[in-house]
Amino acid sequence: MTRRVLVAILLVAALAVTGFGVPLGAVINRLYERDAILRLEREATAATIEVPASSLGAGGDLPELPKERNGTRFSLYLPTGQRLAGLGPIQSAGVAKAGLSGVVVDGRNGSRMFVAVPVTSREKVIAVVWADRSMAPVRSRTREAWAAMVGLAFVVLLLSTLFAFALVRRLVRPVRELGVAAARLGDGDFATRAGRSGIGEVDRVAEALDSTAERLGAVLERERAFSADASHQLRTPLTALRVHLAAASETADEETNASIDLALEDVGRLGQTVDDMLRLARDAVVVGDLDLRAVLSDLERAWHGRLAAAGRALVISAPLVPPALRASKAALGQVLDVLLSNAEIHGRDTVTVTVREIAAGVAIEVSDEGPGITGDAEAIFTRRGADASGYGIGLALARSLTEAEGGRLLLRTDAPTTTFAILFPISDP
Repeated sequence: MTRRVLVAILLVAALAVTGFGVPLGAVINRLYERDAILRLEREATAATIEVPASSLGAGGDLPELPKERNGTRFSLYLPTGQRLAGLGPIQSAGVAKAGLSGVVVDGRNGSRMFVAVPVTSREKVIAVVWADRSMAPVRSRTREAWAAMVGLAFVVLLLSTLFAFALVRRLVRPVRELGVAAARLGDGDFATRAGRSGIGEVDRVAEALDSTAERLGAVLERERAFSADASHQLRTPLTALRVHLAAASETADEETNASIDLALEDVGRLGQTVDDMLRLARDAVVVGDLDLRAVLSDLERAWHGRLAAAGRALVISAPLVPPALRASKAALGQVLDVLLSNAEIHGRDTVTVTVREIAAGVAIEVSDEGPGITGDAEAIFTRRGADASGYGIGLALARSLTEAEGGRLLLRTDAPTTTFAILFPISDP
């Protein structure tokens, strides 16, 4: 932005200087030429006084013209254009024109300017006085004027540059402060407030940003309070359910005890899910180097028996030394739970969890031997309404949790089976 504003201001200043200076330079050149012509005409007119009519008669001596001074030469011509005296051209159309019309004629003859002034006697042109001078002094004077104008133009551009820098600093500083405030707001600091600059348009944006921060802070606080209340309300019936199941197992037969044990595992998983979601909602999760093997071990304990009861296998493949990740264990655990739950409900046969390194990152893939998902691969991640059924609700949550940890969750459409991939950058050592 700084560069664009500076370039725009300087471009406008340069166009203004050019648009004013070029015509002015042409006018000055023309003005100096006309001034030189007028002075030359005055000198030639003064010389006509020294040309009496009697001296041009038969047998008369030619008048003595003024000698060359200040570079001006004088010549005398008959009205027909024939030179009688001086160093002017032998024949001149300008002289003939002045002799025939009786008016002063001026113009250029090569690198010299000239003036032809008719000499009259009894309302008749009897001779023409020619005065010429080199154009060099006029051109030198013009160049000096142009040099002064160029210097003035540079001064104007320099002042414009200084003004542009001052203006840009005044405009850019509050915009940068708005960017910093917006970044803090994006990082979750809803108490941040944008400063005021005195620029109406920027201040209105700052006011809108402050209002947005207040509304987002209020909404987040209500959601956190609701999460805490919901968690508290869920813990009590879950604890009671666990107690009742444990009491029932004491009097149940062996087959019923097996079902009760599975139910107790589900209750434990549900309680852990509630705790994890509450910590995520409160931003109470500490993100650090993740022990990926521990996550996979917990995943196997939670899902091996559950899938085996349905006649399905769980295979986990990971390097002996998994790559280091910086992510929340609770968040990644919830994402994997969603993907395995999706494979359990909608997939077939063996469920495989594979960890492999990719370019500058790591991929955690969850696949089953189902036929795959047809249609728009992104549609399954669209959050649906509360009354929606089928996949899509949990997957939307899984994607949001993954992106909050700096990763990506996508469906691999190039795989022959249903394969979801979680992509994370490798943390710096």
